[in-house]
Amino acid sequence: MKKLATIISIMTIMAILLSACATPTAAPTAEPTAAPTEAAATAAPTEEPLGEVLKIGQITSASGAMALYSLQQQRGFQIGLEYASGGKQDTDGRYIIAGRPVEVIVKDDELTAEKGVSLARELIEKDGVEILQGPVSSAVAVALTTVALENKMVLMIDPAASAFTTGSSFNPYVFRTSRTSYDDTLVIAKYLVENVSEKFAHIYIDNAFGQGSQAALEFAVGKYGGEVVAPIPAPAETTDYTAYIQQAMDSGAGCLFLTWSGIGYVTLFQQLTDMGTLDAMTVSTGFGDNASFAAVYGN
Repeated sequence: MKKLATIISIMTIMAILLSACATPTAAPTAEPTAAPTEAAATAAPTEEPLGEVLKIGQITSASGAMALYSLQQQRGFQIGLEYASGGKQDTDGRYIIAGRPVEVIVKDDELTAEKGVSLARELIEKDGVEILQGPVSSAVAVALTTVALENKMVLMIDPAASAFTTGSSFNPYVFRTSRTSYDDTLVIAKYLVENVSEKFAHIYIDNAFGQGSQAALEFAVGKYGGEVVAPIPAPAETTDYTAYIQQAMDSGAGCLFLTWSGIGYVTLFQQLTDMGTLDAMTVSTGFGDNASFAAVYGN
């Protein structure tokens, strides 16, 4: 009996000792929960850095008889840049196209081909332009095609209308955005031949524009069975057209076609009216401005 009690006592003591030596198990506690914070603000999209400024050399005729067309050219080009850029501008107010701000450098060729060529070379060599745009004068435009070829630079022609620039003077760097004299004549030649006369007189300015128009008119009316019986070139500086008008009236033509440009158009129409030409024969032309239209039809 004593033996059994002793065993029990020893087991009890051992149990106590083991309990004291054992590592107590901590009561499970909840993981601390971080205090809720506001959602991180979405980072504002960063704009890509702009590329190098794209310089375009715009050659125009801001002074002289065709200054009105120069204003149209410059304004139209700016509208085009605004459209192509979606109106996006840099801090300097330059339109941004394909990641590059566009700077337009305007030069006045004063209606001379020599000045236009000199300005184009200056724009390329000094100002570092990458594109040439313009001009107003077809004579200047024809001369600039050579500069474009020599420098392997795109020449965007507008508003010069002579077809020579994309005809006999064409090269792969010439890009036209304006109409040509062929467009002017083809749209009306069929009607004139079939409804007015098969015989035409043509008073035209004696430069690349007028000469191109004469070639286009001969082609267009000839296509429908007509003929230019009296081609009448006149110098660009002409202010008295009476001799040329009389030549047209004496030619036997039933239709007088006109190719002129600038403020001279107004004087030409006034003299046509004074000489009774508008009553004696049908006069056909394209009006380049409101002043010319008003000279014939009034305000």
